Amino acid sequence: MTNTSTTPRGFAARCAELSADLDALRATREEAYVAQRQAQDDYHATKEARRTAGDQMWFATRPGDTDAVNAAQADYRRAVAAEEKWCKDHPGFDCSGGPVWSVSAHDARELAFWLKDLGLPGSRSMTAINRIRKERAANPPAMPVPADAGRRRLALKLRALKDERDRAELAAMVAEIERRGGETHITGLYETVSLDRADAAEGLTLLHAAGWRQYSRAYGARQAALSYLCGTDDAGRWAVRVPGTVTTVAAALDWLEPAAVKKARRDGKRVIRQGDVYAVETTKAHDGTGDLPDNHEWRPTTRYLVHTAGNNQPHHRPAKITWPVRFVAQRAYTMGRSGRRGSAD
Repeated sequence: MTNTSTTPRGFAARCAELSADLDALRATREEAYVAQRQAQDDYHATKEARRTAGDQMWFATRPGDTDAVNAAQADYRRAVAAEEKWCKDHPGFDCSGGPVWSVSAHDARELAFWLKDLGLPGSRSMTAINRIRKERAANPPAMPVPADAGRRRLALKLRALKDERDRAELAAMVAEIERRGGETHITGLYETVSLDRADAAEGLTLLHAAGWRQYSRAYGARQAALSYLCGTDDAGRWAVRVPGTVTTVAAALDWLEPAAVKKARRDGKRVIRQGDVYAVETTKAHDGTGDLPDNHEWRPTTRYLVHTAGNNQPHHRPAKITWPVRFVAQRAYTMGRSGRRGSAD
């Protein structure tokens, strides 16, 4: 421990000075954060004012709209960087909890100095500390074993295994999205936001990411969001892109299901799904009609709906349909940044 004074109170004064420096940096960072949020709120308020005024292109971002947001973000990043650099330059100072300078517990002289500065009662001299250590070394106290120690260790192991499985599952879902050509992160000027779990239900998972995407220094940053519904069925893993505003599994399923399928369910008609195709009960006159993608084949003679993916692609199991049926294709957003809809599987 390095001291700026030979007196105990000099050490305490030094801790107070360091604490004041850190508080000032934190205040600057908090002010920059508030300014950043205010700039973003102003940006949205401007668009809302244009919409209220009847501007047909109110949703379009115009030159200069995001200048204040970009500047506020830059100020916030600089404030965060300054605080992080200060903490790095003062490794003995506890930046998370308060003015506690690290003390070597192995050095009796240093420990005695610290304890005296705190004014703790009892024998706290270097000689007393060394004597206590020798006595404890000669007669080490028995460490009691908690009654539930085994249960605690098992719980920790199970938690670690679950965390490991969750990380592996997330990595597998992200890899499936990448394999299908989808984006998996939003890159800004100062940070990159990656996909993470937003919701899970019915064996499905909704991955979501939201942030400011940096296009160029001239064009600036724009808000962006990514959402994918992921799951596993008889053909293996799958992932479909849904609007970035969707953050729950239920909302994603509702968005993906065509209106004709919803109506059929309300009317009590039978509906089955094979990948991205819905088979909806109909009349005999319309049997075998509807929208059937190229990778699905209806065989009226045997009454089987067959998935005909490529040889190296996983297949859905054939579906036997004995009642009159018409087909409705599911339409999700195509992978990438396009707003077009296409086959979901």
